[in-house]
Amino acid sequence: MKNMDYGKQNNLNISTVTDDEKTIATAVNVIFVKRQEETGEIMIAAHKRKGTKAGAGQYGLPGGTQKAGETMEETAVREMQEELGVKLIDFKWDNFFQCLVSEKLHFVHHAFVCTTWEGEFKNAEPEKHDDIEWFCLKDLPLHNFFVSKGNVINFMNGRAYDPSTNYDYKTQKKTKDDEIVK
Repeated sequence: MKNMDYGKQNNLNISTVTDDEKTIATAVNVIFVKRQEETGEIMIAAHKRKGTKAGAGQYGLPGGTQKAGETMEETAVREMQEELGVKLIDFKWDNFFQCLVSEKLHFVHHAFVCTTWEGEFKNAEPEKHDDIEWFCLKDLPLHNFFVSKGNVINFMNGRAYDPSTNYDYKTQKKTKDDEIVK
């Protein structure tokens, strides 16, 4: 079986997937939302991925891969504690999109929106990403966003699911161009 870097980078042991198997993995991302004090504009948090990760140099939402036996909510809570050192307080499921990694593996990326958390953001995984940054929606660097861009676009468009945000990792193409309708 061919080595698939994306799965390796996301801590999946896909080397055990046989030639006749296909695997679906669940990723959970969190869209942290706050209002800018001066203007009241909505802001969301993102960080830049480091060179050791797939999508190096691109922005992404904080998140990670769901472990067997975890609910998506438990994954969100665990990943935000591990990645940012914060405890999620007020968060709810918002949207999902699909990412085809290979003919054997695809991810379903679920996004939660969090408006209240406990603790100050810290970069608890500096080997994986840079510090978290806050962006007004109009200034969000979507042109330089990794796979979680689909969750951001669905959030901005108020959609739980839109097949146009699905992403083919192998070809680096979406099913159609990004479209923000707001």
